Amino acid sequence: MNASQWHNDINLIAIADARKQWLLGANRLVHAFKANFGEVQIEALQEEYSQPFPDEGAILRLENGKAHIRQIIIATKTGHRLSYARVVIVDSTYEAYAQQFSGLGRQFIGDSLLFNNKEVIRQPFEFACFDDSSLYAEAYFQLGQRATEAEPWVARRSIFLWQNRPLLITEFLLPYLATVPYTRAILTNGENNELQSE
Repeated sequence: MNASQWHNDINLIAIADARKQWLLGANRLVHAFKANFGEVQIEALQEEYSQPFPDEGAILRLENGKAHIRQIIIATKTGHRLSYARVVIVDSTYEAYAQQFSGLGRQFIGDSLLFNNKEVIRQPFEFACFDDSSLYAEAYFQLGQRATEAEPWVARRSIFLWQNRPLLITEFLLPYLATVPYTRAILTNGENNELQSE
């Protein structure tokens, strides 16, 4: 797994249309989930200070350094798993906003700290597709306790700059989402204007 697997152009990777719509259409996946499924929740949560994966370290320009890593699985109230996400927060960012990060608990980081925050800029998305042998899949299986998803791992990621201090959020779509059509009706309350982007 390396940084070259990530692409700015989603058409450079093989992704089914049903998943492509989710990756491209929703600026905020959690809001899209809520609009389509009603209540969603963090099914699993893990936070630790550890070594990021090589491609995470590369995009954040970390040289063999550790970072604060938050992993979650988002599921519907009825137990359908929707996504797996990793947040990698470099030391300078975590130290500057330690109180906010430590108070997150089981809240969604975007809703709580990033969106509607005028000090935060989101950089453009990158897209990738992995298989069950990837480090990301292994980390998900450890968190989610499931042997296989039997589907390609489609993902998007972007760097958020909080007063120029970076953190990286990577979101993976799980297979159930391919069975649920994306609808543009989920874009509400000026969603596209909630966060500046470069």
